[in-house]
Amino acid sequence: LGAPAPIRPQALGREDHRVAVAGIGGRAGRPGEAFGVSVPDLPPLPTAHRAALSCGCEYFRAMFCSGMREARQGAAPLPTLMAPADLRLLLPFAYSGTVAGSWAELLGAAETALQYQASGLLALCLEALQRALSPARSLDLLAFARAYDLRPLGTAAQAYALANFHGVARCPGFPALPLAELLALLGSDQLYVASEVEAFEAALRWLDADRTRRLPHAEAVLARVRFHLMGTRELRRVRAAELLAPPGRLYQLLVVAVAAEGPCRVRTPGRQWGPYGEFPPSPHCRYDPVQDSWQRLADMPSARSSFPAVGVAGQIYALGGSSEDAYCTDEVQCYDPPSDAWR
Repeated sequence: LGAPAPIRPQALGREDHRVAVAGIGGRAGRPGEAFGVSVPDLPPLPTAHRAALSCGCEYFRAMFCSGMREARQGAAPLPTLMAPADLRLLLPFAYSGTVAGSWAELLGAAETALQYQASGLLALCLEALQRALSPARSLDLLAFARAYDLRPLGTAAQAYALANFHGVARCPGFPALPLAELLALLGSDQLYVASEVEAFEAALRWLDADRTRRLPHAEAVLARVRFHLMGTRELRRVRAAELLAPPGRLYQLLVVAVAAEGPCRVRTPGRQWGPYGEFPPSPHCRYDPVQDSWQRLADMPSARSSFPAVGVAGQIYALGGSSEDAYCTDEVQCYDPPSDAWR
């Protein structure tokens, strides 16, 4: 974040301040009189107003507005177990209503806000953290959200990680991802990968980071990769991995996964799983899974069935097969995808 501009929340209205001040215990002050509270072990900090502290932090509001001993205390040092560093963060916010800092500082400020129930400070920190997300930071924010059960924040961090998985999987912190989080990412329909090979390579990187301890989880991790969506070249890359060398249970998992039926749509963010678009009447069509649409292609020069087709140098060759004129024909026809033409 560098040196970001302070983020200012909506200012408290006069009525909010009046209620907060009126609820503070102790003797009634004359107009404009400050109820002073000195803070022990913090000589550089000035005397703080109880009203400002009460408006900025629920911890102090309960202390000063619920009849506790501190509410009737004069300017004597405030008895508290709060760390000086925490007070140095909370007191300026109580007066200014702003927060600024680096990514790590904002994470620390959010943790302090949670500990002392400073909801205004917490809201500002979480807003700033989400605005500054990056692939590496999304993993930090995901861990923070899970640790403190901040579900909306966790959902936002996970959505970012799913949509930017290509970068997330290459972050230094990715191999340290907990197993449960890895399974949730790899198994999500909202995972955005250009190819399932990306999901496989990410799983392999996570397993190789600590193969001895993680090998027992390899089957569960690789089961989240959709091998049946891979083409021949992609499967060759997978087969080259030492972990899936035959014969072994992981190789058998690969064989079963390739043969199994499963979702045929590529995984893209923000899309729901469902039926394909309406199939057109022509048998010569191409389907775009991203746009969920069909495009009609040029018909073959002659009708045939039961023929093999191979791809060479970007061309598709239809070899032999059966036709109405011959049970077995030796005719070869070539299709050029860019020009949508047969020859």
